[in-house]
Amino acid sequence: LKGYKVEKMSVKHPYDLLVNSNIKIDVKTARLYTSEHGNSYYTFNLEKKNPTCDIYIFYCVEIEKILIIPSKFLRQTQLCISENSKYNRYTNRWDYLKIYDNFYKEVV
Repeated sequence: LKGYKVEKMSVKHPYDLLVNSNIKIDVKTARLYTSEHGNSYYTFNLEKKNPTCDIYIFYCVEIEKILIIPSKFLRQTQLCISENSKYNRYTNRWDYLKIYDNFYKEVV
């Protein structure tokens, strides 16, 4: 919860969580995949090129790594996270929730 009011959405919604009645979050999980060439990575299906959420939370199961990535940075349908991924800079970026929450408070 991290100090926020979190509402779990029904399966019919295009996102999983609604935080503080404003921030739409889609949560994705993946297990480690190792290719036949020995490369290991996590792959996430985003389904839509144009996201319906504000923020994605990606959970890499085996290493319990969490990436928090604003959807504006992901205009793709698939995301692969490897050991040297450019997306690793989003690991534990919970501060994005505060940034979005502050934005919505200012809009009122």
